Amino acid sequence: MTKSVLKSMRLLLIILLIIPTFSSLFGIKVYAEDIVVPESGSVYDDLPANYGVLGIASQFHIFAKGTSKLNAHTNGNIASAIFEGEVNFGTNIHEGLVSNEIDYLESVKTINSSSEIPDNATRKTKFVVGVNNQFSSVDNGNGIALNGTKLDHLKNADIFQDKNKKYIDFSSEFNKLYATSDQLYSQKPNLTITNDSFDDPNKRVIDLASQTSSNVFVNIDASVLAGNTDLNINNPSNKIVIMNVTNSQSNLDIASKIVYNGRSNQETENFSDANISWNFGNDTHTINFNAPFQGTVLAPNSAIIVNQNLDGSIIATDVDIKAETHRWDPNPIILNGAVIL
Repeated sequence: MTKSVLKSMRLLLIILLIIPTFSSLFGIKVYAEDIVVPESGSVYDDLPANYGVLGIASQFHIFAKGTSKLNAHTNGNIASAIFEGEVNFGTNIHEGLVSNEIDYLESVKTINSSSEIPDNATRKTKFVVGVNNQFSSVDNGNGIALNGTKLDHLKNADIFQDKNKKYIDFSSEFNKLYATSDQLYSQKPNLTITNDSFDDPNKRVIDLASQTSSNVFVNIDASVLAGNTDLNINNPSNKIVIMNVTNSQSNLDIASKIVYNGRSNQETENFSDANISWNFGNDTHTINFNAPFQGTVLAPNSAIIVNQNLDGSIIATDVDIKAETHRWDPNPIILNGAVIL
């Protein structure tokens, strides 16, 4: 072997040794050896139960057919066609009641390295991404990186990827959710609420104590939610409550703090009292949540911007999280014993 060849080989070796250090110093992502992870399967294999008319969407804190942007701590799991995560997410472990955590990020633009919660004796995670994302092995095979970002809280065994089909078909799921929203609106209301429903606009209370139906439908004018005083909703019998929001404009700013059964916004794995849902319909809206809010948000054709704490599932086209949110899966809404499949 000639001296020039040896010199070239030494130079190449030096370059290979320098690149990782240089990249680390200047924040450049370097893909290590690509690895293949197991096929995702179908969400219906993992979530086979009857979740009512909201279906599998109700089992995710965020369920978006478009883009989910996280700019504040998001305490919950996510299913989204496009994902841009600047901060961490995942259902924090408190009572140990969420035994299976599932995420589906079809196209990952950015992700925080501390995303999701490390498994323990009470928790198993399934983290699924779409086919066009890239995994690589790091830390001598002891860790895994997604599109160049190391996932510090996930084990190799937690991670799956689409191969022959999508784990969640958002187009199909949202077609069902459009139908669900219309079906909820078609129900005869047990109660209709407008601004004139309150004797004192500074002490606004919706009392459902006298309601006897298993499902309580309330038609509530959007202008009520635009008011800047607290809206107290009392449901002492823990009925399933569906708030159908009516007369909403294309841009809706919610300024009313929702106080439900005296509950405060909080992290929890206990969803037994999560029995209020808000149906904003299928018209295209931009909905700004500018006050603390409680209850699942069904707005399949809307862009949701969360500027204050929100507890519940968020089902929408696009979701932009700018304030802390908390997973609070709704109890199933069953209509006449039937489920939209």
